[in-house]
Amino acid sequence: MFPAAMLAGMIVKGSLKNVPGGFEVKLRNNIDSGTLTGIGALGVDDQSIAPAQLLIKVGEKEVRADQLGPRSPLPVRVMSEIHLRVEGEPLAAGAHKLTFMLMTAEAGRLQFAVTEPLAEA
Repeated sequence: MFPAAMLAGMIVKGSLKNVPGGFEVKLRNNIDSGTLTGIGALGVDDQSIAPAQLLIKVGEKEVRADQLGPRSPLPVRVMSEIHLRVEGEPLAAGAHKLTFMLMTAEAGRLQFAVTEPLAEA
C-alpha cells in the first residue's frame, strides 16, 4: 500500500545507538495515525530479533513486541515517535542494515529496510 521508500523515511536519522543491555532505534510516524498490531519481523544485519527481545514505546506506553496483537494493539498518532529497544548484545561500530515488518490494523503489513550508521556515544 505504501512504497518502501516512503516507509524508510520513518527512521529518525541518528537514532540507532547502543544503550545499556542492547540497542535502540526510533521511528517517526510521518504518514498517518494508525494502530500497531504486531511486529512481524525485525532484523539487524540479516539476523532476526525475537519479539520477546523487543520493547516498543510510544508516548508513555511500553509493551513487549510479543504482547502486541489485534486484541492488544498500540495506537500511534501521526508525528509520534516509536522507540524500538532490543535487549541483547550491543551493535558494533559502523552501518547496519535494519529490516522491519510492522502490522497495522489500517494498512496491514508494512515492510521496509534501511541502512543506518550507529550513532557515536
